Amino acid sequence: MLRTKTVSFLLSLAALALAVPTFAPGVALADEAPIAAKAPQPRVTTTGRFQRYLLNPGGKPMGLLLSDGRFVPTPRHAMPADAPVLAAGDTLQIESVVHTTPAGTVLARAVVQRNGTVIADASQIHGRHHRDHQGAGNEQHARHPHAALAPLAVTGKIGALIAGHHGHIRAIVLEDGTTASAHGLETMGLKVGDQVALAGKGGTYPMGKALRIEKITLPNGQVRDIPPHAHRAPAESQFPT
Repeated sequence: MLRTKTVSFLLSLAALALAVPTFAPGVALADEAPIAAKAPQPRVTTTGRFQRYLLNPGGKPMGLLLSDGRFVPTPRHAMPADAPVLAAGDTLQIESVVHTTPAGTVLARAVVQRNGTVIADASQIHGRHHRDHQGAGNEQHARHPHAALAPLAVTGKIGALIAGHHGHIRAIVLEDGTTASAHGLETMGLKVGDQVALAGKGGTYPMGKALRIEKITLPNGQVRDIPPHAHRAPAESQFPT
């Protein structure tokens, strides 16, 4: 009887061992798979001659336009308040991530210097903070957009098209230096040399004239309304409780 019970117990242990899954020591579980690190974009050092400041509708610099047409974005906080004022023709040393788009070349996340003095440093500004302060109409606090802007109408020829690093046209620059911002400009078939009439809200500032376009008359005479860009509201889970 004792021998029979012992044999039964050993058979039960063997069955239990077969039921427990085993893993090869060198195989990782699926949720333990390493996440590949995203390779940093290369930074390139170049020089360029300053042509003019590009302004958002509220008169703050949104970037620098170089004489060869390259655009250097200067998002919020990139340019110190005490940065030296540039003059047309100044030679700049620029370290940046270069984006070549069908609409133009963008020197993003740039560190801009003149004779060793930092003019702007956007190297640590990216993601949401970069986008939030680059689009048309972000010249005021989000709760009071365009509160201080005045109606403004201008007519002239397009001197430059200003691209974002994704290739969208963020603004047009008239030959008189006016910066005109709007969303969806890349859908209008605009090109340098086109005669356009613009109406919107903006102002004339020490660094130049700028506006947010609300209505544009295209070279063929067609009039297009450009409604304010609708910003997507944050998800409810993003708000603290």
